This record gives sequence, structure tokens and C-alpha cells, in this order.
Amino acid sequence: MTDDLRIILRNNEGTKALPDSSHLKVLIVDDEPTVHDITALVLKNFVYHGYKLKLISAYSAAEAREILSSDGPFALILLDVIMETDDAGLTLARFIREELKDFMVRIILRTGQPGMVPQRQVMRDYEIDDYKEKAELTSERFDATVTASIRTYLGFRKLEQSRQGLVRILDAIRDVEKSSIEDDLSNRILDQIESVMDRNDHPELGSLLIAENEGKGHIISGRGIHKNLTDCDLAQLNNPEIAGMIRETLKEGKTLHDGHHIMTTFLSKKGGKFLAYLEDAKEFGDMERYLVELFASHVNASLDNILLNRELISTQKEIIATLGEVIETKSGETGKHVQRVGELAKLLAEKKDMSPEKRELLFSASPLHDIGKVGISDKILKKPGKLTPEEYEIMKEHAQIGYNILKASKKDVLQLGAVICLEHHEWWDGSGYPKGLSGREISLEARICSIADVLDALRSQRIYKDAIPLDDAMEIIQQGRGTQFDPELVDILFACKEDVKEIYRSFEN
Repeated sequence: MTDDLRIILRNNEGTKALPDSSHLKVLIVDDEPTVHDITALVLKNFVYHGYKLKLISAYSAAEAREILSSDGPFALILLDVIMETDDAGLTLARFIREELKDFMVRIILRTGQPGMVPQRQVMRDYEIDDYKEKAELTSERFDATVTASIRTYLGFRKLEQSRQGLVRILDAIRDVEKSSIEDDLSNRILDQIESVMDRNDHPELGSLLIAENEGKGHIISGRGIHKNLTDCDLAQLNNPEIAGMIRETLKEGKTLHDGHHIMTTFLSKKGGKFLAYLEDAKEFGDMERYLVELFASHVNASLDNILLNRELISTQKEIIATLGEVIETKSGETGKHVQRVGELAKLLAEKKDMSPEKRELLFSASPLHDIGKVGISDKILKKPGKLTPEEYEIMKEHAQIGYNILKASKKDVLQLGAVICLEHHEWWDGSGYPKGLSGREISLEARICSIADVLDALRSQRIYKDAIPLDDAMEIIQQGRGTQFDPELVDILFACKEDVKEIYRSFEN
């Protein structure tokens, strides 16, 4: 439904940007200079609802085409019919509607030879808004005609502003809904509010996103002149009057604006109460208030969904990590192993320039690398001595077992977990198991987990072996460069050795 509405609202792609001044442009197209002079005289003091007219002259249809193609938008065109050709004006009208796709400008046809251009046919076939004979246009009638046309244009312009505002609303809501666990949600919401208010071209203007914290206002993010106000108490806003208005708006939960400032709240059942504050050099009108209220009302549901999704993702991560620890405990190993493998994998992925989303997914999936051990008997898992060839073949089955457990899931994290389970014992030279994959046939995530798993296994105490120092463990990894391990990843590991040491300081047994 939202996508359909967005398509409908964007259908009028030919509409030019709306003017933001107190003048409306009027184009006079006529090959008689006296007509231009008289028109300028009659409209000299014309004002409608604070708008004055800016008159621009074209003395032929060809000249008018150039002006229309480079200037604008125009509110009104006063158009002669017969100029360089008998139908020059009509051809220009068709050019405006069909090629420029300008359906907002009002076109008044003025002719001195009405017999050559039948009114009914012209109004129907050329999308002309009014038809006047020059002889009948007294000053009073002309003023009335222009007034009616300007009124209609402003009405259309208001509708167009609403349409553009709704497009920004839909885009903003969609963008907020796309927020993931890696996003700075508060900044993203503030970005979209500014976009809704069409303020992206004015980075100097002040705006704030504020959260209610234990009944007090806490500034989450600031922009423009308030860019230094981030993660601080509302009391640091150097304007007691505005701070008081913000507190009142948070308390009442209603939009408040006083001309140059606008404040609106949006509530989240899980996230608390938020407030967007914006200020502007020009006065806010009803349209701005309507758009920001509309955004606030729609973002509530989106915000709750995002926060709920984050909670679900956090719970999912916790369950996966716990499951990985249970498997490690079953095989007589410590739960810190899966934590360190996750941290090491994330470090290597970051240095490999993997995207933040993929790094996070790898970090979440890595604890599952040995989940297949659930299908291996304790007799083999906890055997203190070396495994017999037969026992080793059974142990190798855990890669396929883990894959079979996870492969049917539609969740990205479990799908990746299945791949890691299956491939993290494959070797770069093709001599690993269970498929004998080699090189880049092995997924990058599995190649990363392979190094992280082996490094930490060497560093850790096991029922069948003692732990060895990190330097010795990394030397063994180096010996496997190009045979067991991806040589590029081995080089990356050694290049960030200090970061590896920090991981071991943070996650000691």
C-alpha cells in the first residue's frame, strides 16, 4: 500500500521546484510592444495575499520557449495567438503542457482576432485556462482575470507542496524502518525529520532530538548551531525559554510551534518519549506543522518495530552464544572459546574490509561453528588421549551434522552458521574435510572462522592437551599459511597482533 502510494505521488515528475519568495513570475508573450507596456502598467501595483508579480517579456513564441526552458516556475502566462505564425501561441501552449509537463502554470490566451481561433476548440484541445479578446479586456476585467488565475495557481501549488511533503514523509518512514542494529537510530530519525521539512540545503539551521529520561529532557543529537549538544542534559541548551517550551511539549505530548520554532513528540512503548525540535529563519507555516506531525504519528509504529526487532536480535544472539557455550561445555571446553572465536573472527573481517552488516552477522553466527558436536558421543569428545583413525572419522562428521541441523532455517544468521559448520575444517590446499574444497571455493566467513578456531584451540587448555603461548600458536598458524589457511588472512592476523593480544586480555578463562 505504501509503495503504491509513493508511485502515485511521484507520477508528476515534471513539476519544477516551488519558489520560496514573495514574487510570482508572469510571462507576457506577444509580438506587440504596446501590449507589454499596457500590461505592465495595469499590473504595476498588483498584490494578492502578499504576493507581488514579476513580469517577464517575450516577443515571440521562440523567445518564450527559451525563457520557459531555462527560467521558472511561472505562475501565469499571458499568451498571444498570432505571432511569427498564425498558430505560434497554440503551439507554445502545447509545448508547455506536453513537453515541459508544466500543468500548474495558468495560461490565458489573448487574441485580437477571435474569429481565427474558436474559443471552444482552443479551450478543449490546448489545455488553455482562459480565453480573452484583447478588445474586451478593460483594466478592471483584466485585474479580475489575473486574480482568478493567481488564486488557482496558488491552490495548485499548495497541493504540490503537500504531494512533495508526503513523498518525503513516505521516504523518511521507509528509511527509518530500514534501520538495522548497526545504525545510529537517533541520528537517522533526525536526518529524516530534516528531510521532511526540506531543510537539507540549510545545514546551519538548528535542530535537536531529545529523549525524556526519568521525567527530564536529555539531548541525544544536535545539528547546525546545536551540533555540539550531543548526549547531554537539556539544561545545557543556552536558551531557557526554548528549553522551557521543550519541557512543556514533552509533558503535554502535543506539537508546539511559535512561528520560528517547532517541537513535536513521538512516543514509543518500548523506547520512551522523544521530541524533535527545529528552528528556522523563515516562519513555519501550517504545512510545516502538518508534515512534522504526520511524520511523528507514523514513526511511532516504526520506532516500536525497530526497538522490538533489536530486542529480538539481541535475544537471538544471546541464545546462539549460549548454545555455542553449551556445546563447548559438552566437549569439555570453556565457554570463553566461542566468545574469543567470535571476537577474533570480527577482527579479521574488519581488517578484510567486510561490510559492518556482514561482520555483525559473522560475529553472531560464529558460536555455532561446532554445534554438530551435539551428535558426537561423549566417549569421543572427552577422550583424554589421541583419537584412533576410526574415532577421528566419526569426529569429522560433526561438520556435516552441524550443517544438517541449521540448513533448513530461513534466518540469515543460521544459514551462515550452517555454511561455517560445514566448511570451517576445509583447507586452503583442498586437503580438509568434509568436501575437500580449496581456495576461494571455501566461503570467506568459514576461512576466517577456521583461523580463529584453530588459534584459540591452540591457546586453550583441552582435556587432551595443554595450552600454548600466543606467539607459539601464531607461529603454527604461520606454518599453515597457504596450506591449511588463506594466506591473505594469515598476513592480516599478524598485522593486527596487538589487537589479538587485547582480545585475549579481555576474554581470559
